[in-house]
Amino acid sequence: MTLTVAKHRLFKVVGDDLELRLPVSPWEAVLGAKIKVPSLEKLIPVKIPPLTQTGARLTVPARGLPTADGKRGNLYLLVEVATPKWVTNAERELFERLAKASSFDPRWGMNDE
Repeated sequence: MTLTVAKHRLFKVVGDDLELRLPVSPWEAVLGAKIKVPSLEKLIPVKIPPLTQTGARLTVPARGLPTADGKRGNLYLLVEVATPKWVTNAERELFERLAKASSFDPRWGMNDE
C-alpha cells in the first residue's frame, strides 16, 4: 500500500517530522518573545530565545506526524527574521535612532583584506 501526502500550505513533511518556516520580527528575534504557532491541531505557545538568528531551528517535541509505534515526530520551526515592507514616520524615526546608537555591523569581517 502506498500513502501519498498532499502538500500543505504551511508544513513540510520530512519523515514523521514537520517543518514550518516561522517569520519573526526583528524585535522578537533580538529581545526574545513568547508567541503562538500553528500545529496540526491548534495554536501552541513557543518561546523565541533572545538573539535568535535567521536560520535557527527550534524544536517542538512530539508535534509532528503520528508514527507506527504510536509516538509522534517533532515540529521544527525554521526561523526567518522578517522586515516590514513599509513603516510609519514614527517607526522610521525609531529605526534611525537605533541605527545611530547601535555598534552592530552585520558585515563585520567581510571587508578585511
